Amino acid sequence: MEPDDGSAGRRRWRPGPVAVGLLLPLVVAVLWWGAAPSVTFHDSGEFAMAAASAGIPHPPGAPAWTIGASAFVRLLPGLDPARACNLYSGLLGGLTLVLAGGLVQRWVARLFPALPPAGPFLSALATILVLLHAPAFLEFSMVAEQYTLLTALLAGLLLAATGAAAAGAGRRRDGLCLLLGLLWGLALGNHPSQLALAGVVAWALVAGRGRPHLLRAAARAGLLCGLGLALGLLVFLWLPLRSHANPLLDWGNVKTLPRFLWAVSRAQWPTHPLSQVQPGFVAEWFASYDVPAQLGAAGLALALAGLVALTRRRKTWLGWLLLASVPYAAGMLLANMRQTTIDNLNYLRQYGVLDWHLPIYEVLAVAAGVGFAGLWSLAAARRRRAAAAAAAVLLAWLAGTAAAAVQRAALRDYAAPARFIRDLLAPLPRDAVVLLTSDNLAFMLGYQNWVGAPGGDRWIAFDLTPLASRIAAAADAGRPWSRAATVRHLTGTLAEPDNQPLRIPPLSAARAAAARVFTEYSPRWPAAARWLVPAGLLFELADEPVPNDAVRAAEQRWRAAHPELLRRPDARARRTDREAWSLLYQWRGAYFAERQMWPEAEEAYALATEWFTRSGDVWHCLANARLHNGRRLAAAAAYERAIREEPRRPGPRTDLAVLCAEAGQTAAAEALLQDELRRSPDYAPARANLDLLHRRK
Repeated sequence: MEPDDGSAGRRRWRPGPVAVGLLLPLVVAVLWWGAAPSVTFHDSGEFAMAAASAGIPHPPGAPAWTIGASAFVRLLPGLDPARACNLYSGLLGGLTLVLAGGLVQRWVARLFPALPPAGPFLSALATILVLLHAPAFLEFSMVAEQYTLLTALLAGLLLAATGAAAAGAGRRRDGLCLLLGLLWGLALGNHPSQLALAGVVAWALVAGRGRPHLLRAAARAGLLCGLGLALGLLVFLWLPLRSHANPLLDWGNVKTLPRFLWAVSRAQWPTHPLSQVQPGFVAEWFASYDVPAQLGAAGLALALAGLVALTRRRKTWLGWLLLASVPYAAGMLLANMRQTTIDNLNYLRQYGVLDWHLPIYEVLAVAAGVGFAGLWSLAAARRRRAAAAAAAVLLAWLAGTAAAAVQRAALRDYAAPARFIRDLLAPLPRDAVVLLTSDNLAFMLGYQNWVGAPGGDRWIAFDLTPLASRIAAAADAGRPWSRAATVRHLTGTLAEPDNQPLRIPPLSAARAAAARVFTEYSPRWPAAARWLVPAGLLFELADEPVPNDAVRAAEQRWRAAHPELLRRPDARARRTDREAWSLLYQWRGAYFAERQMWPEAEEAYALATEWFTRSGDVWHCLANARLHNGRRLAAAAAYERAIREEPRRPGPRTDLAVLCAEAGQTAAAEALLQDELRRSPDYAPARANLDLLHRRK
C-alpha cells in the first residue's frame, strides 16, 4: 500500500500494485474450484501426456508450457496428471487476471487522477470480473491447454512494454527491456502466433521521452531486449534434450537438426493460396468472435467506453492495445485461411476457435477496466458521492454475474469425457490393438491407456500414417489388403519414430499376426470401408473385404451387447461433448453411405445432427440418405436445413432443385439453380442441371 495525501489534509491509503497481487490466491481458488477432474476433449490428453512424461506435444512442441506443466505435475505427486494440468491452467488463468488488472490499475492512476484513492484498484477489479464472464477464458482455465499461459505472458509483456516506454534512461529501463525480451521469447516458446507481438516490442524500444540520445538509447534497449529474447528462446532446447531421453510422448522425434527445424517451423502443416479459401470462411470467422456472449453486455459497453476514453485522453495507450490484438487477430485469420489439413469451415463451425480469440477478449477486458474508471470519473465531476455509489453498484453487479458465469462454466463434475472413453472401449476386447488418428480419440484414449490407467492389455497407438489411407492406396493400386499387410503396418510403418509419437513397447510380429485391430473410419479414404466392420463406435479391421450382410450381423451383435452406446444429447451436453459425439456419428454415417446401407446411414446422420445442429455438410448427407430411402419430403426438409445452416455451401440447392423439378416445380428448381450459380459460378452440377431444365422447356 502507498500513502496518499487527501484534499482535506488527512493521510489516506491508496491501494498499490500489491493489493491487486493479493487477489491472486482468490481468483486461482475460483478457477481451481471449477477445474475438470481429469482428461477432457481435444488436446487435453496430449498435453497431459506431455506433462506427465516431460515429453513433447505436437509441433512446435510448446516447450514453455510443457516445462512449467511438467514441474507443476511433479509438485503434486499422486494426483492424476491430467487433473494437475487442469489446475496448472487455472494458476495461469489467475495470473492473467491479476496481471491484466495490474496494467489497468497503473493506467487508470495516470489517466484519472481525480478518482478516489481506491479508484485504480477497483478499476483493476472490474477488469478481472469482466474477463471472468468469458466462457472461453473460463473453459481454458479449467482444462489442460496452453492458452492461459499465452494470455498471462501477453499481460506481463504489456506491463513491461508500457513501463519501458515510460521509463527514463537508467537501470529500471534496462531491466524492463531485458524482461520484455524474456517474456516475448517465452511467448514464442509457447505459440508461434506471438510473432505478432513484434510491434509491441519494437514500439517499447523506441518510444519514450527524456532520453537525449534516442538512437543510442534504442540500440541499448534493443541489445538488452535481444539478450532477454535469446534467454527466453532457450526453452526450445527442451525439444532435443527430452527427445534423446525417449519420453512417453515425443512428437516429431526431435533428435537431429533437420527434425528440430521441422518441428519449430511447423512443417507438418501444409498450406494453400488464399485464393482457395472456402466461401463463407471469413464471415464465419468474424462471427466466431461473439464478444457480447464472451464479455456480457455490460462488459462490452465498458470496453467501448474504455476505447473512447483512451482515444480522447491517451492515444498512445490505445495503440498498445491495438498492437497487441490487431496483428495477432489478422495473423490467426490468415493462417487458418491457408490451412489445408482440415475442412476449415466445418472445423470452425463445429469446434470453434474461441481458444485462439482469448488474447482479443483479454485486451477488451483491459479496455473495460479503463471504461469503468472513465465513466466513474465523468459522473464524479458532477455528483461525486452518487458516482461512487453507482460504481459500487456496478462492481457488485459485475461480481454477481461473474460468479454466475463461473458456476455455468465449472467443470468440477464433468463426467462426459470419462463416459466417452468408456463407451469407445466397451465393445473392444481387453487385448485389442487400437490405431487412432483424430484428436479426441487418439489423445483421450492414449492418455487413458498409457497414463491414466496403465498396465492393461490393450495397445493403443497414434497412427500418423493412417491405416485407412494405406488400405485405400492399396485398393487403388489393385492390391487388396491382407493380414500380412496389417502386420507390416503394425511392426514397420507404425514403429518408425518419425511416424509414432508414443514411445510404447513395440508389437511383436506374433502378436501383430494374431491381434484384433480396431481403428476409426474417415470419409477421406472411403475405400477402406470394405475391410472394416462396426465394433461399437470404432471399426474392426478384417483380413478380406466384408459383405454387407456380415456388417449388419456385427452391428446387431454390438447393439445387443451395448444398447447404451447410441447416445442422444441432453440439456447438460457441452460444446466439446456435442462436437465429439457428432463427429463419431458423421463417420458412421459416411461408412454406411459408402456401403450403400442407407437406413443405417440415415440413422447415424440423424444422430449427428442431434448432437450438433449447425453443420450444413451433415444435413446435406442426411438429406441424401433420406432420398435413397425413398423419403423425398424428409429429404427436401434436410436440404432446406443444409441451405439455412450454410448458405454458401455448394450442393444442397442443386439437389433440392432436382427434387423440385421431378415434382413438376420448374420455377422453384430454376430459381434454386440460378441462386447456386450466383454463389458458386464454377459449380458444374448446377450448370448442367440448369441447361437440362432449359432444354426441357
